Amino acid sequence: MASENDSALYQQGAPDTVRRPQRPFTLADAEEVVWQRRPNPDASTAERIAFHRRSAEVYARAAKTDQRHQHEAMQWAAMEIRKAREIEERHSRPAEET
Repeated sequence: MASENDSALYQQGAPDTVRRPQRPFTLADAEEVVWQRRPNPDASTAERIAFHRRSAEVYARAAKTDQRHQHEAMQWAAMEIRKAREIEERHSRPAEET
C-alpha cells in the first residue's frame, strides 16, 4: 500500500503529474520518477548531487518492491550514489588540481 511519501514521489517537480493507482512501486516507476526530476543542464553542483542521491533512494525503494528487477534496481541505486560522490570529489579539490 502506498504511503504519503509515495505520492510525493509523483508530485515533486511535476505539478501536472496525475496520481497513479496504488500498486507496488516498480523499476519502471522509478525510471519515470527519476526522469521527471532530472535537473536542468545549468543546475548547481548541490542540485546535481541532491538529484543523484534522491535517485538512489528511488531505485533502492523499487528494489524492495519489484522483486523481478531487484538486482537491476540496486545496481542503478549504486550508480547514482557513485555519480553523486564523483561530483562531490571533483568539486572538493583545490583549484590548482582541476
